[in-house]
Amino acid sequence: DPIHKDRNRFTVAAQLNHYTDNNETLSMGGEYAWNETVMLRSGYEFGTDFGSFPSVGVGIGLKRKFGRLRFDYGIQPRKTIGVQQQFGLVITLGKNS
Repeated sequence: DPIHKDRNRFTVAAQLNHYTDNNETLSMGGEYAWNETVMLRSGYEFGTDFGSFPSVGVGIGLKRKFGRLRFDYGIQPRKTIGVQQQFGLVITLGKNS
């Protein structure tokens, strides 16, 4: 995390895949989180046959009496197969969540 303060966090990640029977791919992305309540994400994948565009996403997290509740949404446009959309709902139980 290049930035990790009380209310602000910025995380970066990268993944290199080396296949024996296909293209090497490199995926890179980042996430900015404010107060672990609003998360903004973006990433890009190099070396794919899909011809990708940058992906973007957002997450909303809420502290509840029983733990945390988070909703995630992401969108990734691709040249060959169109737009991929992903939805997620995470429920974490416990006092220290």
